[in-house]
Amino acid sequence: MSIWVVYLKEPGDSHKKKIEQLTKRLEDVNKKFAKLSNKKSSLDSRLKNAEKDSEAYKKEIDRLLKVIEDKKSSLDEEKKSKDAAVSEAVGLALNTFQTSEEMEELKGKEYNRGESDMLYSIWSFDKQFDFSFLSEMYVDQVREWEEVEAGTANVVGVDDQPDAEIDPEFDEAGHVAGEASEGTSQDV
Repeated sequence: MSIWVVYLKEPGDSHKKKIEQLTKRLEDVNKKFAKLSNKKSSLDSRLKNAEKDSEAYKKEIDRLLKVIEDKKSSLDEEKKSKDAAVSEAVGLALNTFQTSEEMEELKGKEYNRGESDMLYSIWSFDKQFDFSFLSEMYVDQVREWEEVEAGTANVVGVDDQPDAEIDPEFDEAGHVAGEASEGTSQDV
């Protein structure tokens, strides 16, 4: 441990100067302290105001979030009711259509088309098949197919070979074989 001993000398000019300097420094420190105290007070009041504003903003945000949640739930309920109404309307429309005469006609056509497809498949494999055991409607249908086939046989020819005029052969220049070519742009 060390002991410091301060010797005081008689006050003189140098001591007076030092005391004045220390007094001035103490006054300066007191002034700075006062300024810092005022600044701290100002900052404290600003902080309190900011905290109050923050609380107010938080309350406003909470209020707006609640409004948004209420609107969302209201919109969800509207959407559900609209979806239910649309589903009900579609169900009623389908039910009405399914019981209508149009639907019965479509079902009949679909059924007839399936039967017609099966009969045509049988007829196309065996042209001599006897459909007389079926109703007259099916026999008439087979006659129509036979007439259509007979009509196309007359157009194509008896030997089922197309005429030469229908399917001409072309030479290397793209002209019909056997015809004279007269210096077309293809020949150049």
